[in-house]
Parts: sequence; C-alpha cells; structure tokens
Amino acid sequence: MPPEPYDKIPSTAFSPEEQSLLDYHRNNLYGGSYYKDPETGRITTINVIGITGPDGRIYNVPGYFGDGKMLEGDERNNAAKDYAELIGWSEFPSYGTGAEANSAAQTMHGAIESDMNTWPGGSR
Repeated sequence: MPPEPYDKIPSTAFSPEEQSLLDYHRNNLYGGSYYKDPETGRITTINVIGITGPDGRIYNVPGYFGDGKMLEGDERNNAAKDYAELIGWSEFPSYGTGAEANSAAQTMHGAIESDMNTWPGGSR
C-alpha cells in the first residue's frame, strides 16, 4: 500500500477521486518511489489504467505501485484490479465509457507532465 501523499495540491480541474490519483503520482515522484527505466531513463509514478469494475463502469486506477517494479499486460491489470478491490472501487474515479476514462487520464497526464517539468530531478 502506498504511503500518504507527499504533497496535496488541490486543483479544481479534478474530482476528489482524480485528485487522489494525482496525489498518488506526486507522492511517488517527490518521495522517490518512482520507476526509472534503465534503458530510456523514463520515469513512471502511476501508470493510470482503466479497469472494468463490478458495476461495469471503467475505473482509472494506478498500474504502478511504488515498488520499483513495472508490471505489464495481464499481470499489471490483475494487480490493479486487486488494488482497487483492496482500497475500494469508490475511491477511484469511474466513467461510463472507455473513451471518457481515456480522456480523463489524458487530462491528468497533462498535470503529471507539468509536475515532471518542475521537479528538481528533471523531466522525463
């Protein structure tokens, strides 16, 4: 389970559940629990993925868990689903369609990129 968010910077652009995901990213970034690809140097702090919840809605949940390991494919999806079930589906933003979930994730990615550009460790 990830530690408490390092820095909660509220934004009116996000719902409380989306803000929680942004805080998750910031905690991993500023807390040093991100993944740095050894070949490309690319940093991952959250890896938002859409998972279909028990109610058929698409939930954006973390696909990176702050442990320095990058999971892929079914292994990542299953871990994300298990995480959502552990924390509670209602803690994550949900959307009626995959397109809505993707659009929300892209909006969040803009905030993540902004953080990366101002982070003392440099950008991706």
